Amino acid sequence: MKFDFGDTVKNPWKIYAQALVTHDLLLKKSLKLANAKYVIFIDADTQCRTDIRILSGTIEREGFDLASLRVMPTRRKTVMENLQFIEYHIAMKSRKIYPWLTSGAAMIGKREVLSRIMGEHSLFFNGGDIEIGKLAYLLGYNVGHIPVTFYTDVPPTFYRWFKQRFSWFCGAFRHSIINWRTNLTTPTYLVYFTLLIFLMLPFKVVEIFNHLEIFPYLIAFYIAFNFVSNWEIKSWYFFLFPFYALFQVLILPWCGIYRYIKTVSHTGNWGRITINLKRNLQWYQHLKHWSTTFVIAFMVLVTVSTTVQIYIFSRPMEPADIIYIVWKNKSKAVDSVKNQFTNIANAMTAQIYITNERR
Repeated sequence: MKFDFGDTVKNPWKIYAQALVTHDLLLKKSLKLANAKYVIFIDADTQCRTDIRILSGTIEREGFDLASLRVMPTRRKTVMENLQFIEYHIAMKSRKIYPWLTSGAAMIGKREVLSRIMGEHSLFFNGGDIEIGKLAYLLGYNVGHIPVTFYTDVPPTFYRWFKQRFSWFCGAFRHSIINWRTNLTTPTYLVYFTLLIFLMLPFKVVEIFNHLEIFPYLIAFYIAFNFVSNWEIKSWYFFLFPFYALFQVLILPWCGIYRYIKTVSHTGNWGRITINLKRNLQWYQHLKHWSTTFVIAFMVLVTVSTTVQIYIFSRPMEPADIIYIVWKNKSKAVDSVKNQFTNIANAMTAQIYITNERR
């Protein structure tokens, strides 16, 4: 594959930086040269210490069209590498819930499926790897996760890590805000990334600095939670990880927004996913995801909005008070829901009976 940069490029780094713009285009074009049933996308700094044939056998047996793989850091020598090891370990657990969160370091899929996906791809580099998995999911393909471990090089220093995360959060902003409608089918992802990470970013910054007294309690809770939920990789770096995570959710989203604006101005590509959701998803899937999204968003709104609390409870409420009220009245709520469903079922049964009688 050849790409003509003209006379504007004078050093190898600029060539590499500009080549990233064509990264997904090269993936798209190179698929036409392959004739195997399954194709693995893998980065140059990534390796697998397991027999690759296990992958093709597993994806064949499970009937997957596309599969995300377990990606972990190659080394654990520096502080940043150890913190990223914890981060990657936690992230790989989420693949059981979101198998479509494919990593550019390594993924496997059917060649014809990947060809169809790349035909719909925006060819926007930042977040382009996740876009492959997301498109597969939205197009109705069977997307799974195969926990075969691939090892990838991670930035060993803070400076190199920080530069990498500029790109990562550019992709996160693109998927969370610019393509927010594609997240309607995954309510938890929508609420966490679109609402909590980006839309509520200014409010989080203000609240943290206005209530610094809660900061030690948040850090202590986060450390304890990490030890309990990730005991299998227990490490002293768990005591640093809350600060690492807090920096990512408070500082790096701003960097991602800046990088996105800069990339769009440079390439003219907005990175929008133009797939027709109505065409590719059934109406009951839309109903299910919309209702779940509404319930989660409403719960978050009740927790954080004083105006909504006054409207519902006639006074401002602390989160602990709301949880207590819900818990205290859960039996009444459950009975109410049961009664509503019973009434609906009775009405539907009566309607079916009347229709049959008329026939």
